[in-house]
Order: sequence, then C-alpha cells, then structure tokens
Amino acid sequence: MRVINQLQRKPNTIFLIDAIGALSTAGLLYFLVGSNEQWFGLPQHIVDWLVLAALVFFVYSFSCFMLHSNKWKSLLKVIAFCNVAYTVVTAVLMIQFAQQLTTLGFCYFIGEIIVILLLVWVEWKLIK
Repeated sequence: MRVINQLQRKPNTIFLIDAIGALSTAGLLYFLVGSNEQWFGLPQHIVDWLVLAALVFFVYSFSCFMLHSNKWKSLLKVIAFCNVAYTVVTAVLMIQFAQQLTTLGFCYFIGEIIVILLLVWVEWKLIK
C-alpha cells in the first residue's frame, strides 16, 4: 500500500511505469520470444501482433506521462482497460496455440499476464 500512497502523490508516474513495462514487453517479445519460436512455441506472425500492441501501449502511456493532464484518471482507465484486454488476448492465444507452446512459452506468458494484472490492480487503486 505504500507504493500506492506514493503514486497518489505523483499519479502521473504510473504512466511512466506502464510505458516502461510496455516497452519491456515489446522488447522481450521481439528479441527473445519472436526470435526463438522453437523455445517458446508461438508463431512469429502472432508475436509480431503482440509487439505492435505493446508498442502502441508504450506510445499512449508515455504520451500521457509527458502531458501531465488533470484528467489523468480518465486516461488511466483507458490504459488499464487495454492492459486487461491484452491479457485476455494473450490467454486466448495460449489456449489456441496450446499444442505448439512449450513449457517455457507457457511460463513466459503466464508470468507476463501476472505482472500486467498486478499493474492493472495498482492502476485501479489509483483511479478509485
């Protein structure tokens, strides 16, 4: 809860955290998962779409961070919703490609979903 209290004093920081997370996701997906299909099991063209989504989220979150808007709660709702949608899409892809995903692939995507949902939890705490 201490983190939430600190973020409430500087709510704009959550956008920077989100942006860094989205850029990290894009980088991991592109350089690690996408270039090692045999290790993770998700086809490159699917990984490319996830990279694109993460880059769009990065641009949005970083732009919100730079804007310092008084309407930060409304802007945060948008990215929180997008983060949840991304985790749902990722879970659906895990089911759809279950036969191809390796154990490492399952672990990577489960870990990604957990981290993103923890971020969404913090975002919703800030919105309320």
